[in-house]
Amino acid sequence: MNEELNEPHNLNAEEGLIASCCLADKANGYDTISHLVEPSDFYFQRNEVLYNSVANIAGRGEDINEVSLMEDLKKSSSLDAVGGVAGMMAVMSRVDNPMSIKYFANIVKEKAQLRMIIRKCRTSEEEARSEAKDANSIRAELECDMISIDDQDRTTTDLRTSVDILRDDYEKMLTGEYISEVVKTEIPHLDEKLGNGGVAPGEVMVIAAPTSCGKSQLALNIALRAAMNAGVSSAIVSLEMPQKQVTQRLVQCLSQVNVNLIRDRVASKKQMKSVNDALDTIGGLSIKSIHSVKSVQDMASQVRTLVRTDNIKMLIIDYLQLMPFGNGRMSKNDAIADVSHKIKQLALELNIPVLLL
Repeated sequence: MNEELNEPHNLNAEEGLIASCCLADKANGYDTISHLVEPSDFYFQRNEVLYNSVANIAGRGEDINEVSLMEDLKKSSSLDAVGGVAGMMAVMSRVDNPMSIKYFANIVKEKAQLRMIIRKCRTSEEEARSEAKDANSIRAELECDMISIDDQDRTTTDLRTSVDILRDDYEKMLTGEYISEVVKTEIPHLDEKLGNGGVAPGEVMVIAAPTSCGKSQLALNIALRAAMNAGVSSAIVSLEMPQKQVTQRLVQCLSQVNVNLIRDRVASKKQMKSVNDALDTIGGLSIKSIHSVKSVQDMASQVRTLVRTDNIKMLIIDYLQLMPFGNGRMSKNDAIADVSHKIKQLALELNIPVLLL
């Protein structure tokens, strides 16, 4: 870490955390905070080196104490980097109660996140001042960076929380008060086979078929029926069709009238009434569309905005192969796997179902 920059840090907490790891029974102390703090979270290089040795010792299943720490530092030729034996022992004397380990860990992590926010914002400011990137790209990347910082706080939780939620759900099911969060496809045979009776929040349902087999129409039909029958708001990321064509597909689906009949001027009055009724209905539904996507991060940023402003409950991506992959150094298969992973993470983050074509 660059110690010349006057960024947020707490020397006492850093040294106290390392000392607490060595005072705790075996590696138990380190195990309680290893998911929270990484070596790179330390501001002072000496403490980063010491904590890295603590992690190495714990990884080997050995006891963490002054002796094992000194031996690990010697093997990695890092003893001089921490100020020798005197420097190491100075840190070890910072605390005499291993029970403070979580307190120290939270402070170290908090300071590390503050520094990361400062650096990410500084990078975005430099890009904006130099006009190296357009505003949308800078905003999307910054938002993604802030989300990644927030993700670092997510830790394992006790299953009792879910047990209590499920118990409450089951009681409501028995009394008929339960409101399911599952989005139904409104295709009875498909909903039955999906297990949950539809697509559950956080799930990604992949619709795969050869070209021109009706994948897009199926997804649009699901969005249309979900909006009409259950009031589900959807966002459609269409990288294949412009908004007008997406709307036309929805109109044809709802009215059951082929637009060619109108173009050829052979549509009956009854058919035109069905089309106009469909236009009125679709105009009143909460279905949003996105057609300009520069990267997965940009798409995620736009979807997050729609979730906040329009309470979007389902996302449709049409389709995966047209998603900008960004990193040209990846093979196509690796790039698709990377994008798929990010889409799954987005579904979990926003707790909405995703239909991926």
